[in-house]
Amino acid sequence: MSVIKPIKRAVKLTVRTISRWGVPRVQPLTVRTLSHDRASFTQGLAYVNGTLYESSGDHHQSMLRSVDPTNGRVCDVVSIPNDFAEGIAIFEDRLYQLSWKSERARVFRLPDLELIDELRYDGEGWGLASGPAGMVMSNGTGTLRFVDGDLRTTQQLRVTLNRLPTRRLNDLEWVAGSIYANVLMQSDILEISARNGQVSRILDCASLQAQAAPCDVEHTLNGIAYNPDRDTFFVTGKCWPYMFEVCFPRDGDPTQL
Repeated sequence: MSVIKPIKRAVKLTVRTISRWGVPRVQPLTVRTLSHDRASFTQGLAYVNGTLYESSGDHHQSMLRSVDPTNGRVCDVVSIPNDFAEGIAIFEDRLYQLSWKSERARVFRLPDLELIDELRYDGEGWGLASGPAGMVMSNGTGTLRFVDGDLRTTQQLRVTLNRLPTRRLNDLEWVAGSIYANVLMQSDILEISARNGQVSRILDCASLQAQAAPCDVEHTLNGIAYNPDRDTFFVTGKCWPYMFEVCFPRDGDPTQL
């Protein structure tokens, strides 16, 4: 898939939003479209120092790999035998990878992806993201857990949309004061206040899913990573042929790409 060159000028963006229970609904602006391995059952993405990391799940096929974010090419692969890999996060120069039901997390050294530790936690592991002083973790419910470097819970956050509970929160990303959450079997990403758990925007990725044209109902939108170098996000889905670099602009804000 061809890769467009970075845009060198500021672009004034017009954002069309649709009110849903008073919460703005925003469509992404696609910056680049990259190739993505259709065999990857994507469970999580993380970006650091010019490298994109991807966790791929499924039984007997789980893996962790590094990806070139300029073209989507897979650079390195670590097989995860006898487990179902889930979300990943980079915290204090280490990469943490959750598992679905085995209550086990693997810790890898960067950038060589050498396994250096294993940690235990209670319950299912779904999404994981790093933040200012720790990580945030999802388990398939509408409640997020803040955890430390040993995956010990320090706080819980109940996520609500117009005061109604959410559920099936999946892969996560944490940018400044907002947590971004995929929702299992939906093409929406929720933008959540890390302070009070309220959904502030719904990021509607239906157009990206339509381009990917998944061939199975399980091949849902999943995987989100922030690129601070360009103020953009990488998003994809399970077994999608494409990965997208996008931004979610706000009304009236100029964006430098």
